[in-house]
Amino acid sequence: MSNYVKSTNFTAKDSLPTGDTNKVIRGSEFDTEFNAIATAVSTKSDLASPTFTGTATFDGITATGTVNFTGGSVTTNIDGGTIDGVTIGGSTPGAGTFTAVAGTTGTFSGAVSGTTGTFSGAVTGSNLNVTNWNTAYGWGDHSTQGYLTSVTFSDMDAGAVTTSGETFANSDTQIPTNAAVRNWVLTTYPTIVELNDLTANVTWANVPDANITQSSVTQHQAALSIAASQLSDVTSTAAELNVLDGITATTAELNYTDGVTSNIQTQLDSKVGASYTGDVDITGELLVDSYNETFKRVTSSSNATTVNCENANVFEHVLTENTTFTFSNPPASGTPVLGSFTLSTASYDSVSFSVASQETSPTGVTFNSDGTKMYIVGTVNDTVYQYSLSTAYNVSTASYDSVSLSVTSQDTAPNDLVFSSDGTKLYISGATNNAIYQYTLTTAFDLSTASYASKSLSISSQDTGVRGAAFKTDGTKLYVLGDTNDSVFQYSLSTAWDLSTGSYDSVSFSISSQDTNAQSIVFNSDGTKMLIAGNINDKIFQYSLSTAFDLSTASYDSVSLTISQEATPAGLTINNNDSKIYVVGFGNDTVYQYTTRVSTLNDSTAYAMSLKVVQDSGASGYTVTWPTSVDWPSATAPTLTATASAVDQFVFYTHDGGTTWYGFTAGQALG
Repeated sequence: MSNYVKSTNFTAKDSLPTGDTNKVIRGSEFDTEFNAIATAVSTKSDLASPTFTGTATFDGITATGTVNFTGGSVTTNIDGGTIDGVTIGGSTPGAGTFTAVAGTTGTFSGAVSGTTGTFSGAVTGSNLNVTNWNTAYGWGDHSTQGYLTSVTFSDMDAGAVTTSGETFANSDTQIPTNAAVRNWVLTTYPTIVELNDLTANVTWANVPDANITQSSVTQHQAALSIAASQLSDVTSTAAELNVLDGITATTAELNYTDGVTSNIQTQLDSKVGASYTGDVDITGELLVDSYNETFKRVTSSSNATTVNCENANVFEHVLTENTTFTFSNPPASGTPVLGSFTLSTASYDSVSFSVASQETSPTGVTFNSDGTKMYIVGTVNDTVYQYSLSTAYNVSTASYDSVSLSVTSQDTAPNDLVFSSDGTKLYISGATNNAIYQYTLTTAFDLSTASYASKSLSISSQDTGVRGAAFKTDGTKLYVLGDTNDSVFQYSLSTAWDLSTGSYDSVSFSISSQDTNAQSIVFNSDGTKMLIAGNINDKIFQYSLSTAFDLSTASYDSVSLTISQEATPAGLTINNNDSKIYVVGFGNDTVYQYTTRVSTLNDSTAYAMSLKVVQDSGASGYTVTWPTSVDWPSATAPTLTATASAVDQFVFYTHDGGTTWYGFTAGQALG
């Protein structure tokens, strides 16, 4: 057949000018093309190496070469006709498996042989070598020889026999194992004949599993009766030994009665009498009933005396014995008062914590409301990390919680983070899109429960270099620090903490006079102070707001704190009472802690008392044990004057409710 040749050049029609009648494709042109295609298809038979993927039926096949049926799952059915001069299975005769080779006209005229062929059905033909079976190994006709039913052995070498776990009985004819024989003997003869002669030498190790019955022991019970004369080194009489019948005391306990020659109670009573002399130390009660004795002075244990401070502060105590003092119920003492917040007295605490294992470019830091959790964000991993602090607001006690939140889907340059006051919302400032993003936490301050709230506020109209962010404590004001204009911008939220309700207040404050690369912003708790971290001068700058949280009333205090620990300070935050600030930078990847408010003590309600201690008139030299809460000068408590009726005067002072007392000696030997 000839191949299909296209009659019409459809592409050429595209170049014809509009209006040319030959530009139109006519139905006759389609008919011509499709008829040519149909003719080519119907007469096509000269393809080389065609492949049939379905079932192909051939009326007759004439092969001039080799017809190969290959493949692991090919099944070829030849139901009739003849196969002449063909080797089935390739170069090895009979390769493959033939389930039935038979026919009415076909026969095997030659030898059927092969090492891998298997005939599982009937094979007919001549010269099939069947008679070879009858003469194999000279056994004759296999069909009459039967099968092996028994074997007789004689003079066997025991070493050639392998046994397993046979049982053994009187009638067994098997060859048992040693274990089988032993088990049979133990079962059949379980009791060794009792040996009544105790003088006989019996080696029990040679009697396997020997059993001693109760009767065998009973028979020798009489021989176990021991006379007193048989006990070596015993000086007690038989009668004395019988007194011990039923006693389970140890040898040491029995020795307690050594030397007792009469009733023990009688001897104890005799220990107290008119002629008894010497000091007696008595730690319990001494009961005197019918005795008329003269006792010497008894050394007693120290007596506890409580000084109740609730309604007095002048006390006197005359010693009649060694005395231990306890101070109780001091009035409400003075409480520490924090000084005013200012950076002018701030100082580094020499406390820090590295976050380099999580983030090598940290840009923001903040805490939860009680200082037991810390959070870091950075621009390398675009992720927020959570830490726990075993001591609140002390970063040296921080450890990573293995909890984090990726914010890369919102912004790939997160610069700061801040929580809502209740910890159920988190806000991230992003420099890539110049926006603030809002996240929801189903469990307050638990970063593992955070998810994006699909709420954000664009800052791009005010600044294209968003850095830090801060909120008013009630969530109705937002403050954003921009690096492009070096300014702070103020926004209002009609719904507290909801960014979707935010709008610009058209209020801003420039900090360019202090730093032109400001990074972070934070307010103190009452909104009257604002702090800005800048990494041009590596300082924290302080500003005052005459109206709390009103940026339009802000002014620079000309007060700053140099951050000598970090060359590129980036993140800044403050604790809940404004006494600490924290700085993180991407120079050392470390959080540094500083003190901003110094505690002073309000002593208006502190408590002080005086205590006069008088020795007895007998110059007994009684001593005093002071409460462990008393702090004495040089950590050394004074020694009381021991002379008769001596007076020592002491003063005690506390400002923490008696947790710590300060003791002073006002004078000694005054009486």
